[in-house]
Amino acid sequence: MDLSIFYAQLFGLYFLIVGVLVIAKHKVLPELARSFAQKTAILYFAGTFTLLLGLALVLSHNIWEYSWKGVITVIVWLTLIKGI
Repeated sequence: MDLSIFYAQLFGLYFLIVGVLVIAKHKVLPELARSFAQKTAILYFAGTFTLLLGLALVLSHNIWEYSWKGVITVIVWLTLIKGI
């Protein structure tokens, strides 16, 4: 399987699942976000994991095309930037 197709499926399912959960749990999310922001160790771990994931994604998929593969590359770079 082409790596671009794999990432498209992975991100597509991730965005779909997270979107449904946000809609279903919209009343609980503000309190969850406040609780998460107060835990410095969890924030550091999440940032470190996101940085590692972003680096792995950028190294494996850095295809700058004017197509859907370019959209995947932008998402990959945004993941890295979020981790930084």
